[in-house]
Amino acid sequence: MVLDMQKLFKGVTGGLSGLSKEILGAGLNKTRRNSNWEQRPLTQNQKEYAALDAVVLVHIFHEHMRRQAQFGVSEGSRVEWRSHVVSRVSCTRTPLRF
Repeated sequence: MVLDMQKLFKGVTGGLSGLSKEILGAGLNKTRRNSNWEQRPLTQNQKEYAALDAVVLVHIFHEHMRRQAQFGVSEGSRVEWRSHVVSRVSCTRTPLRF
């Protein structure tokens, strides 16, 4: 089960960096993505980049929930994040090895 952030935050452009800028006030530095991700072992920079890509989603989610509570969003208009959880039953990609 995963939370589909693209469905939750419709209309935000710029991918994860754009979403981070919109919600957290700072975009992501994406310059390290253009490296050889097939080569093992991954470099320290690649590991840090991958970790940042993952952890920023947690911060975006928590900030979004904090804002809803802070501004007193009514139950009727509150974004129900559970409705954006989707099931990924089969995954044909090979898992990353760090």
